[in-house]
Amino acid sequence: MKAHTVHAVRFYKPKPRAGHTCAYDKERKLLAVSRENGSIEVYNFKNSNAPLLQFCIPPNGSELDRSIEALAFVPDGRLFSVGLHGFVFQHYVCENAIENPSVPEFWPVTSGAAWCMKYNRSRNKLAIGTEEGFVCIFDVTSDGLSFDKILDKQEGRVLSLDWHHDGFHIVTGSTDTIRLWDVESGQPLQRMSTGRLEKRLETIVWSVLMLNDFTVVSGDSRGKTSFWNSRNGTLLDSYQSHKGDILTVTCNQDQTVIYASGADPTIVHFQSVVTGENKMKWMKSIQRYVNTHDVHAMIVLPEEINRVISIGVDANLFVDNPRKKASLIAYPPFQWGSNVSLASQAKILCLRHDCSIEVWKLGDNQAPKSNLDDIMDCDNALKKPVEILKVTDEPVKLLEIKCNETETIHNMAISPCGQYLAYCTKMKLKLLKISVSDQDQLKIDKIAISIKKTPHLLTFGSGGNHLFVADNAGYLSLYSFDEISASLQSEMKFDHGISHIVADGPSLCAIGDFKNNVTICDLSSNEEGAGKIQCKAPKYEDAPISCMALHPKTKTLFVVYSNHHFVECCTKTGKYTKLTMTLHENEELIPKEWKTKAYPTKVILFPQAHLKSGILSKKSDTILFYDEQLISVLDRPALMNCTAGVVPSASKQTKKEGLIKDSTTAKKSDVEALKKSVLRLSKRYEYLVFMGTLTPENDEDLTSPLVAVEVKPQVLQCQLPPSMRRKKFGAM
Repeated sequence: MKAHTVHAVRFYKPKPRAGHTCAYDKERKLLAVSRENGSIEVYNFKNSNAPLLQFCIPPNGSELDRSIEALAFVPDGRLFSVGLHGFVFQHYVCENAIENPSVPEFWPVTSGAAWCMKYNRSRNKLAIGTEEGFVCIFDVTSDGLSFDKILDKQEGRVLSLDWHHDGFHIVTGSTDTIRLWDVESGQPLQRMSTGRLEKRLETIVWSVLMLNDFTVVSGDSRGKTSFWNSRNGTLLDSYQSHKGDILTVTCNQDQTVIYASGADPTIVHFQSVVTGENKMKWMKSIQRYVNTHDVHAMIVLPEEINRVISIGVDANLFVDNPRKKASLIAYPPFQWGSNVSLASQAKILCLRHDCSIEVWKLGDNQAPKSNLDDIMDCDNALKKPVEILKVTDEPVKLLEIKCNETETIHNMAISPCGQYLAYCTKMKLKLLKISVSDQDQLKIDKIAISIKKTPHLLTFGSGGNHLFVADNAGYLSLYSFDEISASLQSEMKFDHGISHIVADGPSLCAIGDFKNNVTICDLSSNEEGAGKIQCKAPKYEDAPISCMALHPKTKTLFVVYSNHHFVECCTKTGKYTKLTMTLHENEELIPKEWKTKAYPTKVILFPQAHLKSGILSKKSDTILFYDEQLISVLDRPALMNCTAGVVPSASKQTKKEGLIKDSTTAKKSDVEALKKSVLRLSKRYEYLVFMGTLTPENDEDLTSPLVAVEVKPQVLQCQLPPSMRRKKFGAM
């Protein structure tokens, strides 16, 4: 197979946003993470080996309005957040998004800014600690919150709190003091003083944790992890575990291991041991170096998943399995949605930032000197390109589109011709026409478009003048537009929300929802203005949908799930194709490296879809998958040959090296080589944000040119603030 021409783009520099706090939903296996800019990301841990960023709640308003200090899930799937603005916000995530009105419901918190919040399952109550020293108790109802009571006022702000599992006791942390409260009477039962390192320097209790036996664990600004007997208010043990403030303490499900971390990013483990007098004592155990900067929050997922999650200033989501060595994985802080969008026909690239979109014109290169084979066929570990082509025309930044500082760009899309650009914020949808002359002179015109619901997903039809819009309430709308305005053509409602949308032509699209239903729809306008369902694909429930794509020529639908299972369906009947059935019957053809990937697949590409039908079906038909690290190529003809028992002769490279010594070894090597050729994996990039295909200049070209947008880890690290200085042996 001929090597691909790849435009390597490395001038995209997204700003990493620090992780602030997190919460976990056990029933749905969802992890919510709040970011520095006020956005809330929702990760699906149904496949714990490759968590999927499934949903995002965009921020809106001023810096104070975006503040999120704590998150809490309730059993029905709703998510609550509090911040310095003094309100409790209610969010509907994933399949519950259908109940979400245009603005999340919110309730004021008595007595100012809110610093902490915890939910108690046994009594279905929320406890919120405030700036003025009050603890507000709310009852969680089916339609929101109902105010219950306020505990007695204490001196100083309530910076941390935790429930006892019985729901009748709360422990709070503030400056110099830890208190145990009786929820029914609203009065403190015990008061525990932390002490100070210096007389005029207050000790701030940043985090508290209450165990089932009424043992209270605290982390404070002295860097000490302390264990208290809250029944009589005495200190059991105290360890100088860190050199900086301890910002978070947490425990595993059976409360046998305590984890502590903070400004000193070392994660220290504490384990309970039984002494000779049959008394339980907490002892300092191992310590792990995971994060590079301050750790703001940690959470331990239940036993069936068994992962320790940590987030902080370095913005990465760190997932660690404490029972396995070398199991730490860092997931980069790239935003949900389309960070990069490509106009394949016009060679225009759009790069999304928080409040702006950069529009670039890709450059040109000289023609390759030779037709070399694709290096992925020869060496899986080889990262060097076959040939580095000289750039004849440098890429040019055409324009930069900015929105208000109080808004954040949630998603975007550009038409294949490059003339139309659509982007949405939390409350707005903008549609622009971009005209670029031969002298690179620009003209931008706004196209009037009105929406009633919060936009969520955007994609253009292949015709160029049709825009598909999906919102958080589960509505799919098709807009037809000209140079002046856009009009609503048809609309459909999906009961379980919309997680993915791919379009082909002016009206055909495939929809994936949060319950893993895949529906092929025809939104052609009719008298009632509603689209119709053409067919439904078989449902797969083991993992959520990671990505989908429609083949431009064969009109089949590819679906990849977060556990790396993938299928191909017919868009007319909804049934699995021969490719899917062949893979199900020959699972051994799928390499182990694919099944154990640490990142879910982001996008599916068809680099040979431009070929004529005869050549496409007989000689070349490859499907390309990629994630942040790996590029995988599925060769359909090789798969069919392998299952049919057609084994080609040994490769020329193998013969040159003289590795074939006898016929038996030759047959084994040929079979293994054929299996490897079915699905080839290559690791050439560190953080691959985007990859897309360009329209080839010549229809006879065997492969389409590719555009790869890479963000090096160093690009993210250089934008971070300095971390806490550590003195190392042999270094200044």
